[in-house]
Amino acid sequence: NENKIKAINFLLMMTIQCYQQKSRFFPLVAARIVSITLQYGMHEKSAFGFCSFALSYATVFKDMSKGYKLGKYALAITTSKNIPEVYLMLYGGVNIWKEPVQAILPELTHAYKIGMEAGNISFS
Repeated sequence: NENKIKAINFLLMMTIQCYQQKSRFFPLVAARIVSITLQYGMHEKSAFGFCSFALSYATVFKDMSKGYKLGKYALAITTSKNIPEVYLMLYGGVNIWKEPVQAILPELTHAYKIGMEAGNISFS
């Protein structure tokens, strides 16, 4: 459905803004992306929604275990290895609390490289 794709793209922009502004709406926007995905099926950016939801569990709700599990799921549904947003949010925001830095550093470096190659300096 074209309207749902537009909604997900809009909500993704809102997610970034809500997180940067430390808005209380960050978990709600992330949850809405997950809800649309579960109701209408996977989209190429669904992993970013799950990753945002994982980050909200880890940061807003202070539940690192659930955030970490949701993050693993977000990685599992990632359709491409070249999504720097997913890598940066998960490894830099969630996994850093559960894994040693030595384990996540290669993934953060990978996110930086693919972000710079794609011209996405916001998530590099």
